[in-house]
Amino acid sequence: MADPSFAKKLQKRIVMYSAGGMLVVGFVVALAGILPLSSQLRRAEQKNLEVDQRRQMHAVQQYLSRARSASSFRFARGRVREQIDALARGQVSLAQFKQAAEQALRESLATSTNTVALYLLDPKGNVIARQGQIIPESLWTMPQAGAREALLRGPVRISNDFCMVSISPLTSSAGQHLGSAMALYKLESLRPVIEDFSELGRTGETIIGDLSNSKLPIFFPFRALRNGVSGNSNKLASIRTALGYAQEGRTGTIIPEKSDAGGMVLAYGPVEGSPWGIVVKMDRDEFFGPINRRLGSIAAVVFGVVLLGAAGMVLLLKPLAGRVILHTDELESQIYEKTAALNTELGERVRAEKSLRDSEALYHSLVDTLPINILRKDLAGRVTYGNRGYSDMMGKPIAELIGKTDFDLFPSELARKYARDDDKVVTTGRMFEDIEEHRRPNGQNIFVHVLKAPVRNASGDIVGTQVIFWDVTERKHAELALAQANADLGRSNKELEQFAYVASHDLQEPLRMITSYTQLIAKRYNDKLDQNAREFMDFAVNGAIRMQKLIHDLLAYSRVGTRGKPPALTEAGEALDAALDNLKLALDESEAEITRDVLPAVMADPVQLTQLFQNLIGNALKFRKKDKPKIHVAIRRQPTASTTKTTEPGTAPPRSAEEWHFGIQDNGMGIDPQYFDKIFIIFQRLHTVDQYPGTGIGLAICKKIIERHGGRIWVESVPGDGATFHFTLPMPE
Repeated sequence: MADPSFAKKLQKRIVMYSAGGMLVVGFVVALAGILPLSSQLRRAEQKNLEVDQRRQMHAVQQYLSRARSASSFRFARGRVREQIDALARGQVSLAQFKQAAEQALRESLATSTNTVALYLLDPKGNVIARQGQIIPESLWTMPQAGAREALLRGPVRISNDFCMVSISPLTSSAGQHLGSAMALYKLESLRPVIEDFSELGRTGETIIGDLSNSKLPIFFPFRALRNGVSGNSNKLASIRTALGYAQEGRTGTIIPEKSDAGGMVLAYGPVEGSPWGIVVKMDRDEFFGPINRRLGSIAAVVFGVVLLGAAGMVLLLKPLAGRVILHTDELESQIYEKTAALNTELGERVRAEKSLRDSEALYHSLVDTLPINILRKDLAGRVTYGNRGYSDMMGKPIAELIGKTDFDLFPSELARKYARDDDKVVTTGRMFEDIEEHRRPNGQNIFVHVLKAPVRNASGDIVGTQVIFWDVTERKHAELALAQANADLGRSNKELEQFAYVASHDLQEPLRMITSYTQLIAKRYNDKLDQNAREFMDFAVNGAIRMQKLIHDLLAYSRVGTRGKPPALTEAGEALDAALDNLKLALDESEAEITRDVLPAVMADPVQLTQLFQNLIGNALKFRKKDKPKIHVAIRRQPTASTTKTTEPGTAPPRSAEEWHFGIQDNGMGIDPQYFDKIFIIFQRLHTVDQYPGTGIGLAICKKIIERHGGRIWVESVPGDGATFHFTLPMPE
């Protein structure tokens, strides 16, 4: 039988070994879970400190914005603005302006708690007016020409106060540079931001400084604490290091490792828009205290559970650690979300403010330099904005035009017309464009090209109209003169064509009588006339016949424009067949060889197209060499040439992107290039009547036919080697 005491000892030993083993396992597991958790919580707290640093940085940026506006806001409106504009227009003397400015400066200082001095300087840097404390001239920095942003210098010690010096350009409403405005703005107004410890606990503080400022590298005293920075050179060195990182544009958190500088956590970053840096400091014990206490509580619970029982410890540790990790993840996620949201909001706000300033500056610089007139009106028709061109056009400063309506600026008839146009734009929401008659303030009437468009707010609602207009008086007068000249030219051409037709028609009858009676005399009295008389009679008959043929051709030339049919779809091959039928005797006599490509259908007057082919092929037969004539009619399609013109508007078909290119090539005697243009002029001949009969009108008729159809005609030739007459006709749509 086993010894009961041994069994108890064995049981106790097994229990002790089991418990000890489970305790060791429990402790190892606990440490493995608590150490990573501690690291995560420390990083989360550092992120929170960086969020506080960014919040303080944004507050400092708002102070800098107020400091910059101290020198510009007080002179941007009110009585000082009126006096500035009056000085720019020469309506007040410098002495009167100085007296009014000094009174306004005194009132401004009396109503401001942070501005302790105001100066007005002329463009050369001379003082026009000043009130308040004296600003040393070493701090006077004049803005560059065309600058819009205020300059900011400091902080500097003035008497017993530290201040910022804000210097901004001084301009009239019309944009004339009149000098500079300078303000002394207390740095003390930044103290509430620095002393806002609501989020920083018992030991936290905000430090702002500029290490390049040898007189005041750190702007405000440190927080009075028992173990504070004052008197501790190592802590001060660590803060200066963080401040240097911030001024380099870097952002982050450092925990000094030196024993004397230990006990601090520093979050640093730059102050955008300035050379300053900002550091948020907290005591390490206070900073990590909540984490350490939380971790201590967790460890006590875990170790207590381990001591109560190995099995219970194992069962309870996993869900407890899981809950702790879950809580940590949620906390870190919330911190990340908060940080990201704040960064996004701050970034968007800074970008929006900068974008707004840049867009306003760009817009004003653009519209003021455009050689056009731009203005905006509200729904009541009042002028709310105008550029420099509009002010010059109206002959008044823009300040006198703001708030005025068209009825205040123009005669009632024009004002009512402008108001109706504005109502149409507002009602329809569409752009309006017109050429309007406008009256200058001096009574001169001009024509302007006007564009009116609706102005919408961010919600898309129409809140007014924008008007753009420019002077087109010279163009309008030129258009009217051109229209009158075209009308006169058309009427003159029509009268000339009618005259040519009537004259040639009426002259044929007397010529027939002259020819008939001359031939009758020659027949009846032939035996009574000598040889010279019969020769003279032949001359008279031949001259009358040539005159009759000349009049007939002149009549045909005039009929091209007056008796032509409207262009219609015509088969060019059929027109060529008709021309060859008319020339059958000449073709048979010369034994000419005619070849052709497959000709298309074109938009043309069929009669005139036949006449065109007949004249060109007839010339090829007339001016042939001794060899058998060979004539080829070619065709190809090509893009429409940009030089295509019509001499008779309204007679040519609509212009197409492509055109037909005809070529009539022969093997005749050719043409000297110096006569290429001359042969298309009426009555211009290269040979005498004895050499080649004709009147010199045939090619002129061809040119007129082609121009009537919206095409071109020209010739290419080498003397002795034939010629090719080219012409184009628009391709039907």
